[in-house]
Amino acid sequence: MNLKQPFFKLPFSREIMEAAQEVGRSLCESDWIAHASGFEGNSYIPILSYLGTINNVKRAPVKPTLFAEKLPAVTGLLKSFNFPIGISRLMRLEAGCDVPVHSDTNEYWDRRVRIHIPLISSDKVFFACNKEEVVMAPGEVWTFDNWRRHGVRNEGKENRIHLVFDTEAANIFDDHGNLKTGLNMTTASEELTLENDPTPVIKSGADLEETLNLLVKELDLCEDSVEANAWLKLIRSYQDEWKAIEAKFGASAQAVAYYQKAINTARQEADKLGDSLRFKVNNVRVISVFKARVANSMNLQILFGNEG
Repeated sequence: MNLKQPFFKLPFSREIMEAAQEVGRSLCESDWIAHASGFEGNSYIPILSYLGTINNVKRAPVKPTLFAEKLPAVTGLLKSFNFPIGISRLMRLEAGCDVPVHSDTNEYWDRRVRIHIPLISSDKVFFACNKEEVVMAPGEVWTFDNWRRHGVRNEGKENRIHLVFDTEAANIFDDHGNLKTGLNMTTASEELTLENDPTPVIKSGADLEETLNLLVKELDLCEDSVEANAWLKLIRSYQDEWKAIEAKFGASAQAVAYYQKAINTARQEADKLGDSLRFKVNNVRVISVFKARVANSMNLQILFGNEG
């Protein structure tokens, strides 16, 4: 999600002592799962996940995992927010380790931000985004622009543990990108408010346009206008082809072969444009982001029930 600035400290805090103690008391070392990134010293506990199972799938609907019941104080923190919550985890960064600088370009983040609530931390844990660096204190609530390059260093002597959860940016920011007024007016609930709308199998033309418009916006900032214009032409061509198929067939099974052909053609045309152009903000190759979003235009795993 493109935000106005690298970091936003939200205008409220949470009492986290009980949750922090619960984490130390109720979890054992074998519960922690190595992060899919493979970064040394990074591990997590899934609290809310796609279908409530142990997975790294960025999709809805989300449901509580077995750890949500095991950690009622942690789950209670999530219940204190009065808007739908997506994937949630405890994220541990061991002493002396870091999260290398990177950028999150998965289209899952186009509409979402990740909220951080430090449970166990110190003033030796540094969170960097773009050219800014902050220390997030226990109980504070933060979010940041993960489209920009970011990373974390734990220079302290204890493990850092954050409760994080994802939510649609519209729950936090207004249409002008400013923090919504009244954000601190939260109400504790007996039930979790979760993201329940299933992720579509085949994107609508409008959804496809939305996810590619972020690339259009970033291409406008590229210094090589000739190469950027070639990518813009390809994006528009792909959007038009997708909408033409949608207008004729909708999201029916009959249309799958046509959509798949459009996907294959777009990826082949992208290969012709090459991998030299990078986005200015995060230095990510345009081709890698475009091809990933094209591939995600239709989810064949869901369509044919082959999800692992």
